[in-house]
Amino acid sequence: MDVAFPFSCRLYRKNAEASSTLGAGAIRGSGDFSQKKQLLHPLFMLDQLPPEILARVFEIGILAWGISYLPPICIVCSAFNDVAVTEPRLWGIVTLTKDSIPSLMETQITKAKAAPLTVYVDRRVRNFKLYPVIQRLASLAENWVHADVPLSTLALCSSSDLAKSLLDLDLGRPVSGDYVSLANTFFGTLDSPIQTPRFKLRTFRAKELAKRWIIPFLSPQLVQLELCRLEEQDQALPNLFEILRLVPNIFSLKLEQIHYRVMDITTPPVHLPNLLNLDLVKVLFPSRILTKIQAPSLTTLSISGSQPSNDDEEGLSAFFVEWFQERFLPTHLHTLELIDAVDKPSIPYLIRWLSRLKRLVRLTVRDDEVGEAALASDKSNLFTALATPSEEYDGWLLPSLMELRLDTGEMSVERDLTPIARARGGIACLPQLDTLSEAFRPPGRLRFLEAPLCPNGFEPEIEEIKGLSDVVICGCLGCSMNLNWDAL
Repeated sequence: MDVAFPFSCRLYRKNAEASSTLGAGAIRGSGDFSQKKQLLHPLFMLDQLPPEILARVFEIGILAWGISYLPPICIVCSAFNDVAVTEPRLWGIVTLTKDSIPSLMETQITKAKAAPLTVYVDRRVRNFKLYPVIQRLASLAENWVHADVPLSTLALCSSSDLAKSLLDLDLGRPVSGDYVSLANTFFGTLDSPIQTPRFKLRTFRAKELAKRWIIPFLSPQLVQLELCRLEEQDQALPNLFEILRLVPNIFSLKLEQIHYRVMDITTPPVHLPNLLNLDLVKVLFPSRILTKIQAPSLTTLSISGSQPSNDDEEGLSAFFVEWFQERFLPTHLHTLELIDAVDKPSIPYLIRWLSRLKRLVRLTVRDDEVGEAALASDKSNLFTALATPSEEYDGWLLPSLMELRLDTGEMSVERDLTPIARARGGIACLPQLDTLSEAFRPPGRLRFLEAPLCPNGFEPEIEEIKGLSDVVICGCLGCSMNLNWDAL
C-alpha cells in the first residue's frame, strides 16, 4: 500500500462534531439518554487520550504488522490521523524485505525525519534496486536505536555513528558475501585495525558469527545476551567464558546450538551475580558450561534439546553435583524447565539437587528418560520423591511447588500423578500435625497440573485428580487440539 495516501477522516467527522456540541449539556446531566450513550462511544473516549499514549499504541502495532498498519488507522478519526501525521517516530520503524518497494521505503524514511530508527533488514534481500535504500539507512546510523540486520548492512555504517544511540542489536551472517572482507571494512585489517568506539548496547543477539564480530559489542552495560551457532573455529569453552567475563552484569543469557568440544578444566568459574534467566537450547555438553557458571541470583533456568550423546558419559550429573554446593546453589530459583535434557544416570542427582531448591514454584519435566528411570529404580523415581517426604531431603521435595508440568512417556495417572496431587492437595495421609516437625508438615498446595492424562489413566482417575488441584490440564494431542476422538 502506498504510504503517500491522503490523510482524511470524513468517516466519523459528523459524530465527532455532534459529540463536541453535546458534551457540555451531557456533563451538566441532561436527561437525553442518546446524548449520554454517544459520549460513551469508544471513539469519543479514544479521542480524549493524550497523543503520546496513542503514538505508543500505534508504535506497538507497527512493530507487529509493519508500516501498513497506519493507513487503516488514519481513517478512523481525526485524532488518530493527527498522531500518525505529526509523529515521525512511527515512520522510523523501517522493515526492509525482498518484496519492499524502493519508492515507498524512501518516502517512509523521509517522513521519519531525525526520529530514532528501528531498522529490520531481511538477510535474503538481494534486490539491487533496494541498495540505495540500505545505503540511506546506513547514512542515518547515528539515529539507530534498535537494529536487526545482517553483517553486510552493518558494514556500511560508521561504528562511531552506531555507538551514539544504538541500544538493541540483532546481528546475523548474510546469506551470501565475503565474510572476511566485511570484517575488514568495519573493524579494519589485523595489521591496521580501526579504533572501535565503546558501544552502549543493552541487548545483543549474535547468530552464526565469529568472535571478532562479538567482542567489540560487549560491555558491562549489556543486560541481555543471546549467542546462536558460533563459528566452528570459535567452538572452545575458553572463548565462551572470555565472552561472558566481558558482560558481568547481564540479567538474561541464552545459548543456542553451541557445540563446544574443547574444554580446559583449569578454567575458573565465571561469576554472574545479576543473572536472572538462563536458557540453553540444543547445547552439546551443557554440563561443561553450567559447571563453570556461578549465578546466585538465578530465578529461571531452562535446558532443552540437550540430551547427552554416547561420548558424554556424565550427562547432567556433573552439573547437578556442582550446583548442589553452596557456592553454586541458586537459592532464588523459582522456575525450572527440563525438556529432553536428562539421562537416566543423572536423575538421582537431579532429585538430590531439587531437595535444596526450597523456593521453586514451577517445575516442567518433558523427558521419556524420567518415566523409564522411575520404573527401574526407586532412587530414580521423581514421582515418589514429589509425593512423599523423606529424611534424606529433610522433609518435602520442593515444598513451595505450585505449578507442575510432566510428560515423561512411561507414566500412570493412578500410580504416579494421583499420589502427588493427593499429597499436595491437602489430603495426604500423615500423622497428626502436632507430632510433625516443621520440615515434615504438608507442602504448599499444588495449584496447576499439566500432564497427558487421557493416554495414561481412566476417567474416574482423571476426575479424581481434577478435584485435587485448582487447574488440571490434559496435555495429550487430542485435548491440545480439542479433538473428540469418539466422534471421529
